[in-house]
Amino acid sequence: MRVASPGTEDRVDLHALLDKGGLKSFADAQAQQAMKEGDVAKAVEVYQSALMDHPGDADLSAKYSAMIGDIKALADGAWREKDFARAGAIKFFLLRVYPSFDGLRPPLAFSEEGLKKSIADCRESLTKKGLAEYRRGNLAEAVAVWEGLLAFDPDNAEIKKAVTTARTQLDAIKKKKLGLRPPRRPAGIAGLFADSRRDPDSRRPVRRLVPLADPGGRVGRR
Repeated sequence: MRVASPGTEDRVDLHALLDKGGLKSFADAQAQQAMKEGDVAKAVEVYQSALMDHPGDADLSAKYSAMIGDIKALADGAWREKDFARAGAIKFFLLRVYPSFDGLRPPLAFSEEGLKKSIADCRESLTKKGLAEYRRGNLAEAVAVWEGLLAFDPDNAEIKKAVTTARTQLDAIKKKKLGLRPPRRPAGIAGLFADSRRDPDSRRPVRRLVPLADPGGRVGRR
């Protein structure tokens, strides 16, 4: 025990508590609370920090390994429920931190390659689901699905392009409902003349030249 200042009660020495495993229990409680809140990143961070303070601690290693298994189970459950975005996000996170699992005892029951395959399956499922919504005309739903994919696959150029296209079409639909016609781009010279019935500067009708036939059979202009 550390002697407190005169007139105050004795306080627990944190290092003594650490030696007794109290701080390890606190770390375990923190990680479990994070898991209940769905914050798997925080749960992993808590155990990683505890293992840095207690390298090689068999009890911590076993609890950490068990928790990683629980996180993997969350992703598997999301997959079964067809929540491919959540499943992909969790497995992508596990893949990113997988190197830190090296040396855990007992070892994990899943591999890095297995995670990669699962992520690819999530990617394919979300791509197809978004495309199905798009073909039905459900543009907002398609964008939402594809954004879920981009959350764990942000460099997917094909999906980025699909989202941009769908958003552009959504904007056009909204403008049409509001009675706002987007400016049309003229199709070459023909298109330019097709919409040029008024003088844009004077706002007056442009006098059109109409061919006329005179009595002598010649064609004049008015």
